[in-house]
Amino acid sequence: MLPRGIRNHNPLNIRRTGKDQWKGLAEAQNDAAFCQFKSLEYGWPALETKKWSQYTTGSRTNSTAEKMKLLKKNK
Repeated sequence: MLPRGIRNHNPLNIRRTGKDQWKGLAEAQNDAAFCQFKSLEYGWPALETKKWSQYTTGSRTNSTAEKMKLLKKNK
């Protein structure tokens, strides 16, 4: 079985908040915890928008900060 983020076309596993307005959200949201997108074409831009927002507002969690360190290290 594919990982949840891939099945949901949501590579960052963006959590549902009840007021989600991401472009390209699937009409049927069958995952109670995470947003589901129509395709990865919508999931990837959401990831970039979310990361940029977290970076510019300083609202990164430890796990996000760790992921960003790994991304920089692997470039």
